[in-house]
Amino acid sequence: MQLNLPQYNHNIRKRQEQLEIFCLVRKKWYVLTPEEWVRQNVASHLINHVGYPQARIVFEQELAVAGKKMRPDIVVFDSKWKVEGIVECKSPFIELDQKVLDQVGRYDRILQARWVGISNGMYHHFYSSESGWQVEWPRH
Repeated sequence: MQLNLPQYNHNIRKRQEQLEIFCLVRKKWYVLTPEEWVRQNVASHLINHVGYPQARIVFEQELAVAGKKMRPDIVVFDSKWKVEGIVECKSPFIELDQKVLDQVGRYDRILQARWVGISNGMYHHFYSSESGWQVEWPRH
């Protein structure tokens, strides 16, 4: 599926009638769901176009709040390993609504990032604390 991002060369294979994608961040094969496709492409954009080192990007970092486990899709760290950004990815068929924004906001209350983003691969909204939480792509 073509997304509203530059095209990247991902390593994809078919295994037991199921497509899988190799995750460069986690160094493992994952079932190629629409959400995983968005996650991989957003991460590739952050690495290849924004300039974040691959080693400072973490997928689905587990957080525990009041006994509830949460996993932001993408967490980006700065050179001192302080959280710089958080991205919540959804399938291209999921609308980026207030519910999705609230979800990334819950992660941000814990991680306190410089910027947060939501993407369904077709639309992307990134908000920066440096710009008064206005919409913009993150800058490295």
